[in-house]
Amino acid sequence: MLQTFFDRKRLLLDTKCVLPDGEVQTIPYRVVPNKDGAELIMTNFKPVKATRADYEEQLYWMEMELKKVKEILEKNT
Repeated sequence: MLQTFFDRKRLLLDTKCVLPDGEVQTIPYRVVPNKDGAELIMTNFKPVKATRADYEEQLYWMEMELKKVKEILEKNT
């Protein structure tokens, strides 16, 4: 499960990912202005307990989230 939190004033976007074992991992995103646009930077660490399959699933959902963010941003520009 993913929960996303956005602070527009500070340009912070953070995601909390609940892993299959119930552990909660925070994945920070940062929006950095770049001329006429911006860069979205994401940091992700593989949890120590996560299996390769668990981590690949987490990366899949993060990719889906990034695609959704891109879709939302492109609609509003």
